[in-house]
Amino acid sequence: MKKYILLFLKLTGAQESIDLFTKTVGNNEAYTRISTGVFELIASVLLFIP
Repeated sequence: MKKYILLFLKLTGAQESIDLFTKTVGNNEAYTRISTGVFELIASVLLFIP
């Protein structure tokens, strides 16, 4: 359940997520934050497909 909340915060642009990705990546935080969220979403969906 916690992972889904973190994924939601990444994709919606919560200030904590923006601050974290700005510190780690720099100016490309939006692209990195959204692509990371999309990859996590795809991975979590693929876990349910046998």
